[in-house]
Amino acid sequence: MKEEILNVLEKLGFQLREFRNDTYGFQYEDINFLFLYDEDDNNFLNIAVPAVAKVCDDNVNDILLMSDRFNYSLKYVKAHCIGETLWLSYERELLGGEDFQEIIPKMIINLEKSLYHFRQMMNGTGDGSRDDSSFDGDDIEDASEDVA
Repeated sequence: MKEEILNVLEKLGFQLREFRNDTYGFQYEDINFLFLYDEDDNNFLNIAVPAVAKVCDDNVNDILLMSDRFNYSLKYVKAHCIGETLWLSYERELLGGEDFQEIIPKMIINLEKSLYHFRQMMNGTGDGSRDDSSFDGDDIEDASEDVA
């Protein structure tokens, strides 16, 4: 499964960099992404945008409240704290027979749009509600053309 996903990422034109065992980084639109593979749980595909925001004593409550609103507003992309930073991740259960050539670009585009949405929330220009017209996470027509 891992090799198939890595092959698709390479076919899409990404320059992959292995950081640690089963963690691969790549960039799209000047955004750093990570493909996180878990050998013990290979029924999930996880792509993340690390270090979206720094979490410290001064902002931890605001970040957690904003993350809660963000998580409620989106279906697939979720915000969570890892160490002293906030990450966005898109995790998808794999049932077998998935078309990774179609799925992976959609995941990347959704993460990109979600990052933009989260930044709007941080800047006060988006409220993170489901009816926030500044973001529509379901508007992806053909993401593979945008990514490739």
